[in-house]
Amino acid sequence: MEDRRDKLRLKFWYKILKMNSARIPRRIYEADKWENNPRSWNRGTQLVLEKLGLEGYWKSQRVDLTLGEWTDLVEGRIIKKRKEIWDHSRKSKSSLKLYNRIKTSWGREKYLEYMDPKGGEIMAQMRSSYGFLKEITERHKRDT
Repeated sequence: MEDRRDKLRLKFWYKILKMNSARIPRRIYEADKWENNPRSWNRGTQLVLEKLGLEGYWKSQRVDLTLGEWTDLVEGRIIKKRKEIWDHSRKSKSSLKLYNRIKTSWGREKYLEYMDPKGGEIMAQMRSSYGFLKEITERHKRDT
């Protein structure tokens, strides 16, 4: 949801930059551009560009690409950022050690296409660390 919102925001920002300076949306944008209001639309757009590593476009206030090229660039950066978040999250959870040995790259795995219902259930438990947590819980019950 956030990714889609960021993509649409940057697409609209592109259109504002390409507008004639006499149009009302462009005039509002220009009037508010350098305000330091943390809640402004412009500040939010600047933060999204920085998050995606596109802050150079904010500084220059120019995008020398077609709308299609700009959209592809933004989508690529959003996917790259999503993969980085996924990878960091996956590696930082000790309960996913087994999952991390099996799943090392982003994307849908081929084995999911051929999996029977029981295999799918086992994989879902492993991916959610349910099996690991169940094992810990049972061990604690034995120790007490």
